This record gives sequence, C-alpha cells and structure tokens, in this order.
Amino acid sequence: SGESLTTFFHELSKTIAGLVDAEKVLFWRLKDQTTLVPDGGYGLTRSFEARLAPTRCEPAGDDIASRVVFQDLVFRAARQDGPSESGDLLETLGVASAISVPWRAGNARLGMLAAYNSWRRGGFLREDAWVLQKAGLAAGLVTQLWHAQEDLRKSVDRLTKVDAARQLLLKNMTTVVEKERQRFVAELHDDALQKLTAAEMHAARLEPGGLVDTEAHEALTRLLADTETALRRLVFEVHPPSLESPDGLTRSINDRLAMLNASGIRSELEFALPETMSHEMKALIFRQVAEAIGNVERHSKASEVKISLSVLDGGVMGTISDNGVGFAVAEKSNLPGHLGLQALKERSLMSGGRYKIESQPGVGSRIEFWIPLD
Repeated sequence: SGESLTTFFHELSKTIAGLVDAEKVLFWRLKDQTTLVPDGGYGLTRSFEARLAPTRCEPAGDDIASRVVFQDLVFRAARQDGPSESGDLLETLGVASAISVPWRAGNARLGMLAAYNSWRRGGFLREDAWVLQKAGLAAGLVTQLWHAQEDLRKSVDRLTKVDAARQLLLKNMTTVVEKERQRFVAELHDDALQKLTAAEMHAARLEPGGLVDTEAHEALTRLLADTETALRRLVFEVHPPSLESPDGLTRSINDRLAMLNASGIRSELEFALPETMSHEMKALIFRQVAEAIGNVERHSKASEVKISLSVLDGGVMGTISDNGVGFAVAEKSNLPGHLGLQALKERSLMSGGRYKIESQPGVGSRIEFWIPLD
C-alpha cells in the first residue's frame, strides 16, 4: 500500500487488540541482543508510555523478558493471581493483566509482542497466546521483508549512482583524451609543422646546380634545428624516458626545465616529494608541471619561472608562477592556445583534487593544483 513500517505495526496492533480483547498492544524491539525497547503499538497513552523503559534482555538471562524472547516463554499474568514477580511487573507497568510472546522471524529473534489490560474479567486466555504467536511470526516476516526491500532499494540506488558516475567518468575521459589530441595537433601545427613549411620555402630557393643562397641555407639550417628541438620536446612531454627510474620525477622535471632554460627563461625548482610514489602518480604530476611550463614557454613572454612541489594535507601541492605578461583569468577560456590549461584543470578535478589560476595583465601568472596521494 506504500505505507510506512510504523503505520503497518500500528494497524496490526489495532487488529490484534480486537482479536484478544486488549486495551493496549505493544511491540518491544530487541536492540543489540542485550536490550528491549518499546517500538510502537496501539492504545498507548502518555501516562503508560512514561512507565516504559528499556529493559535488559540476554540469551542467557533468567528474567521474564529474556525467557520470552530467547526461550519462547509465553507469559500470562493478572493482578488477581496474587503477589509474585509477575505482579511486580504489572505494578511497574500500571496494568491489570498482561500477555507476551516472542516476536521472531524463523530463528531470528526480533523482540517481544505484548498485550495489556484484557477487557475480560478473568484476563487473557491461552487462545490469546496462540493469536499473538501467529501475529508475531507474521510481523517478523513482514519486518524482514521490509528491511530486505529497503536494502535492495538502497543497493539499486547505489548501483544507479555508480553507473551514472561511471558514465560521467567515461564521458570526461573521452573529452580529456579528445582535448589532449587537439592540444597535441595544435602544438604540432603551430610549432614544428610551421617551421617545416618555412624550411620548405627556403629550400625552394636553393636551385639545383645554381649558386648557394647563403641566407636561405642558414635559415633552412636554423629552421630544421628548431624543428628538431620542438619535436624532441613534444615527444619528451608525451613520454619522458627517465620517469620510470627511482628518481625519475625529479630528473624528468629538471630535463624539461633545461629545455626551458635553453629558450632564455630562467627557472627555479623546489622539490619535496617522496620518490616512493607510484608511476601513475609521478606521470600525472609531471604532466601537470609540463603543461604549466609549456604554457609559460609559449604564451607568457616571461624571463623567469618558479616551480614548487610539496606534500600538503595528504596530497601533492604544486605551484608554477612566472613574471610574464599575464592575462585576464575570466577570459582565459576564450584565449587561443590555452587548451593546455583546460587539460591541467580537468586532470586535477578527475583525480579528486583541485585547481586554481591567478593572473592579471602585466603581472604574470600563478597556477596551483592539489592532487590526493591516496
């Protein structure tokens, strides 16, 4: 019917009360296999509920509650039966009669089902115990079914979220790979291929059998050397050969900085990372640093750059700052040649980290990323 389990127990308690002629019916739930706690019912008043309190209930206990729950005792008592342990219990609860049976589902002990204050003058009957036992078994099965359905619903929700996350991750990875390809093609086109095109034009000036055009020859030689340098740098950034060695991350970053220094940009490196990191983590950090350095090299017109790598809050904190021309951060997504910055950002976020860039025209740039080690 779509109602809650609490509503079900209330309606069931009302039905049971009518079947056994009881004023009140109460479910006692077993908590942590050591305590019985009231768990709702029918005909419960504030004054009666004020008398209810959690009670000890253990498999080896010899008290009434423990014997009912764990030893299948059927408890029946009325005040006219005279003074006894049962009479003290009735006095504590403020009722004239009571009956209780185990609340179970198969071998699983869920607690106790009790009825109080029989409308009959002689109190509750043996037949009433049979009704309560059947109701207790039915309620136990419904309870287990309800919890099984809840567990199933939660499992379905978790699987749905996991599948949605998997699809999002696949989409993001596809996007990142495609952007990496675009960046690679853009760098190849804007650098090496343009130099080769210029070299081809100078080569056309060198006619076979004619006089050597010294100017064209020198320009051709210079362009071919620059093309070789650009291609070597591009191949190095894709897969630095020394990255897999024990001190590979430090060596790879220093090798990349040597290329940067050769272009006239001074560099300073502060490195405080453990070399025991996985190869995947080293590769990720190198790509982040290489991406930032490449951006400085191509666009910043800087004369110096500072790189800092350290462990902070269980992750790797990296900062790359330069003294170049800078740019308006709000407009960086519209600036040409900034695919690398977008890739740097997406790698940080997909690894569970964060990313920040600070820059203003004329005051340089500062890129910061944090990637968790776990």
